[in-house]
Amino acid sequence: MDINDIAYSLSKVCRFAGHCREFYSVIQHSLLVEEICKTSKLEALLHDAPEAYITDMPRPIKWYIDGSKYSLLEHSISLVVADALGITYPYPPEVKVADNISLAAEASVLIKNYDPEEWGLTEFMDEAAKYTCKIKDGSSNMKKTAKKFLARWSQLTVGG
Repeated sequence: MDINDIAYSLSKVCRFAGHCREFYSVIQHSLLVEEICKTSKLEALLHDAPEAYITDMPRPIKWYIDGSKYSLLEHSISLVVADALGITYPYPPEVKVADNISLAAEASVLIKNYDPEEWGLTEFMDEAAKYTCKIKDGSSNMKKTAKKFLARWSQLTVGG
């Protein structure tokens, strides 16, 4: 398990299976979740690290296949990531809240015909509104975004 592999892979993976108005990477999402999360910042930064190995899947599809072999695989990889990188898994509840706030902000900017109620995100919209200005096209800055992620990883793990 290599943090560089995770960073550079996720900087090239587009959120929402690419169904966005503009390119927005999983690594951009991870950085935003970490920014939103008040505690458990390392877990927030790495909460989607398994997607470097099994790719991102939009939440509505994850809901549909919950309990499937994919979900079991995702859980297994999350355990390996947590053990290898020294984070808590299952992730603390505040990570899921920050993930939902980030998702609501991202979807409101990036997804055509986004309906917070349909996505189960209505309760997060007020907080999400504070972060919509941070949702930017990341297509020309993949390496820069990966380096930003690695710098944040370094700050959180060694005080860099």
